[in-house]
Amino acid sequence: MSLKVERLSGPDALRSIERDWERLDVLTVPRSPFSSPLWNSVWWTHYRKQGILSRDEFFVHVVRAPDGALVAIAPLFRRSWPGIGPLRLRFVQFFGADAAITDIRGIVCAPENEEIAWHALRQHFQNTSSQWDIFRFDGLRGQPEHIHWLKQPDVAALTHGPNYFVQLPGSWDELHKRVNGNFRRNMRKQREIFDAEGHAYTVELIDAPSELPAALDRLFALHSLRADSDGMEVKHPDRFADPLNRGFISDYVLQMAGRGRVRLFELKIGGTTVASQLTIALDDALWFLSTGFDTSWRKYGVMTMLTVEVMKWAIDAKFRVVNLSCGHDRGKTRWNPAELILSSFLWRAPGLRGLLLARVYRSVEMSRQPAAPEAGVPARGRRWLPAFDRPALSTVGNNLLQNYCGLISEASDLISMIA
Repeated sequence: MSLKVERLSGPDALRSIERDWERLDVLTVPRSPFSSPLWNSVWWTHYRKQGILSRDEFFVHVVRAPDGALVAIAPLFRRSWPGIGPLRLRFVQFFGADAAITDIRGIVCAPENEEIAWHALRQHFQNTSSQWDIFRFDGLRGQPEHIHWLKQPDVAALTHGPNYFVQLPGSWDELHKRVNGNFRRNMRKQREIFDAEGHAYTVELIDAPSELPAALDRLFALHSLRADSDGMEVKHPDRFADPLNRGFISDYVLQMAGRGRVRLFELKIGGTTVASQLTIALDDALWFLSTGFDTSWRKYGVMTMLTVEVMKWAIDAKFRVVNLSCGHDRGKTRWNPAELILSSFLWRAPGLRGLLLARVYRSVEMSRQPAAPEAGVPARGRRWLPAFDRPALSTVGNNLLQNYCGLISEASDLISMIA
């Protein structure tokens, strides 16, 4: 099938494809909030940059069948850094380049059309490589070594990670039997201590738009308490320390609440909220979007208590899937979930400029996270990613590369640019 790739003229053009986009969104697997037209349009409104250091350009493309039917949507933007000038880096990436707010980025399409849609997009952007310098592809299914793009010398793996989801059985007892024995014992022990000390809890479901702003404020506060705690086994970042992130989530949640899609659960002790779980209902799937809890109640496992209550509610409400979101976390894996690996890649434009800028990006990207072996990634897919001391470029090229890195390290908004 010969597919056609078109660029949309601007944000207003999203309205003309909104219904078709929503039909595609329903077909995506896993179902997530991040592939919807609402999430992406609200994201662009809040996160678009129009400064001197960096400037964003609407770069959304669609893939159509020969009869004009919509096959896939690529919600892309092109960020120029600096915002003006002939030496700017032109970096194309998917909407969702934020501080751990958007879990999944990538094309929106039915799983069976994913490969042909990616192939059409790659062919299109290869033919228009003069319009970009580096291109980040996200959301490809599978381990990097199993994706044939790594056979290309101009494409290299960046990151990969799991999305965890639980296929719900018909009863809580069935789900309880599926989790590992240690988890069952810990749940029982924590509940025994909680009861023995005379505590009791209630769970409240909040979905009314008028009640959600206050509930979101409580969630943000509890989220910060967890992030600021030194007693956690895993250090969680405070995703809502930035007012930009709080504003975006509040805007999105309130619009989704108007559609009847928000379920915010609170666990209360003595009338005080000590744990909060924000979820989004997507037909028969429930997505865990964000959590927070009062760490002074940590020894009782209050977040686990609330998660158990949400699981029970989801089973009773006939949901088929609970998505625990992305990223390695023992709090997710102890539910014995199914796992889907999603991978990201960096593609460089032809020529020395693309090579230099891709190496700069990779070097800065590596400096932002702990080093990890790229097991299984073919050497030919890594050959343009080495450290500076490898004699892969001329002395002039390496000096230019070092100058770019010095320039980048002084830019206050670089981290948000490449998030």
